[in-house]
Amino acid sequence: MFGIAPTRESQVTVEKQWTAFEAEAMPHATSIFRIALWLTRDQTEAEDLVQETLTEALASFHRFVDGRRSSGRARTLAASVSGSGHPG
Repeated sequence: MFGIAPTRESQVTVEKQWTAFEAEAMPHATSIFRIALWLTRDQTEAEDLVQETLTEALASFHRFVDGRRSSGRARTLAASVSGSGHPG
């Protein structure tokens, strides 16, 4: 409510982070979906799981170290989200 208005610099930083996330994570979305479909055996549940997985990945993207195996981390995250309260 009384927060500090975002500066142009912070907006640029957020845009750069979003661009980096899209470049790193989104190419794995199809692979994540296949794994989610295998875990849930239901297309709608798999789509929800992919969305949850990518949301979790975005929330922790600030800890990402460039050059690590992002596809393996995404698969691990999908399995983790699936096993932690996701119906399926």
